[in-house]
Amino acid sequence: SMIERVEISERAARLAEAPAAAKPALAAGCLRCAAGFLAAGQDAEAARWYDLVRGAQLTVPLTLEATRGLILARGRAGIPLLLEQLRAPEKAFFQIGLRTARELPGDEVAQALLAELPRAAPERQPYLLLTLADRGDAGAQSAAAQAARSGSTSLRIAAIAVLERLGDPASLPVLLDVAAETESAADVAGAARTALARWVGPAVEQALVAALPRPESGVRRAAIELIGQRQMSAALPALLQVAADADAATRAAALKV
Repeated sequence: SMIERVEISERAARLAEAPAAAKPALAAGCLRCAAGFLAAGQDAEAARWYDLVRGAQLTVPLTLEATRGLILARGRAGIPLLLEQLRAPEKAFFQIGLRTARELPGDEVAQALLAELPRAAPERQPYLLLTLADRGDAGAQSAAAQAARSGSTSLRIAAIAVLERLGDPASLPVLLDVAAETESAADVAGAARTALARWVGPAVEQALVAALPRPESGVRRAAIELIGQRQMSAALPALLQVAADADAATRAAALKV
């Protein structure tokens, strides 16, 4: 309304015209007011106060807190502002975007993050993927499975960590494929092997035995080594069959285990 616009204009003028030494304290007071409105569910009023501070050209920490609050107060309508932070060149704004993305609920936020993941700079992609996992979004597992197969080394290792944390047995074939990439991506393959070695439950042991007849010799050897590492004595009959494998390295690995 007209009265609200006048009140906001007066608040902005008081903050803008205040002595420089007093501005941080005034802005902090505005942020406390905004936080109170937000906690009380008065999102529109909270957004007005956050927007006031954000437009006052104050210190970076105050601007960051106002930006975070404004996104949360706007809810779904704050997604464009959230993406603006995730695309900002300044590291501090990117980090506040990650923090806020963990706090802002909703499927629309998840979809925005999933769409942003392949568009982001390679060095930022692991952080976006970890944010999706921290949110518990349904799309995190499929995004991590795809990222584990391709991308930068840091993204693939982060994706493997996410798959291990989520613990979905559907991820086991992906991890086995990656574990076999010893020549082209040794660090990534090592991370996948470590994840499979630590995986708890019968599903991983079933997956390792099921991988023994696969045609890819690298996958067979990775499965054999992991069977030995996990001391899976029940897999002995399957290993004896692989001991007659046409591939000499696979035969040797099975006999060693």
